[in-house]
Amino acid sequence: MPDTVEVVPYDPAWPRRFAVERARLVAALGWLAAGGHVARVEHVGSTSVPGLAAKPCVDVLVTAWPVPLPSAAVAALERLGYAYRGEHGIPGRDYFTKGPHHYHLHVVEPGSGFAADHLLFRDYLRAEPAAAARYASAKRELAARYRDARERYQEGKGPVIAELLAAADRWYREEVGFASLVRALRDVRDLPLPWWVSSGWALDLHLGRVTRLHHDVDLGLFRDDQLVARAHLAARGWRFVAPHEGRLEPVPDATRLEPPRHQLHAHRQGEFLDLLLNEREGDAWRFRRDPRVTRARERLVLRSPDGLPYLAPEVALLFKSATSGGPSRPRDEADFDAVMAAGLEPERRRWLRDALAVYRPGHPWLARLT
Repeated sequence: MPDTVEVVPYDPAWPRRFAVERARLVAALGWLAAGGHVARVEHVGSTSVPGLAAKPCVDVLVTAWPVPLPSAAVAALERLGYAYRGEHGIPGRDYFTKGPHHYHLHVVEPGSGFAADHLLFRDYLRAEPAAAARYASAKRELAARYRDARERYQEGKGPVIAELLAAADRWYREEVGFASLVRALRDVRDLPLPWWVSSGWALDLHLGRVTRLHHDVDLGLFRDDQLVARAHLAARGWRFVAPHEGRLEPVPDATRLEPPRHQLHAHRQGEFLDLLLNEREGDAWRFRRDPRVTRARERLVLRSPDGLPYLAPEVALLFKSATSGGPSRPRDEADFDAVMAAGLEPERRRWLRDALAVYRPGHPWLARLT
């Protein structure tokens, strides 16, 4: 029997089907911060966009740890009726199906590009009716042409999805802007201790514009402030896990993380903050990857026009010069290019050059900092 492609009018029952399935998945796998696996469960795909014609299949995105899922977690999903399909052509994904295209379940690690693209695509189509109509028209045309050829239908969607993703990226940068960051920080702004936005968001705050899609929100604080920060967030419903030797472990309330552990993941039913613990000695910040590198605390943090504290660009770029001891990533190279194009004040430029000469002598950025 052919695997028929059928695009049908939007059904208001689709979000309800997702909500029921979401509860089942969380019950089967458990929340990550409570010792389970799930960080976030989201309705994605065409059935997640109100008013959009779609194949009547509910796509569910789960960010979880670890991926691939352990055998016990796979067995729990199989008891819910899911069939495990492996990566199914997408590295880093666990793919499951339930029924004849009733549910498609995509399991990836938090911060994955797969998750970011699917959520961006969904949010853009929800916000821009003309884009949703463009996508619906393309799908109807392809479904009529490839009714009995599902793979050809999927291949045919590729160009229009790429076109709409490019438009979604522009929308995110120009229309959404810093709104998602401000929303993520709503429980942090009254922290009674020094904190700052780190990583890519810090550089965008310095540039005064959003330059690219950000997968998560990184926050810096000093290690000796960690228990106060955790108590503040725990009172607002956040729970914590810490990366350790390739796994994530729940962290008891009174447990203080000591070197070499420097990272806490804060979760609250789908929300996520990455807390990065920094070292200080007197009035100096000390680079945890190479304690020979220091920065005066009064030069460490700047403020945006809206009052958001952020890590100084030269320090953010020092972190980005190498990731976990390896080379910088393409997005880190793009961040460096954006800051250099905008201009870095002479003292900060000299500090980054001198710090790199100590930490990563021979780094290709040094030639552009002289």
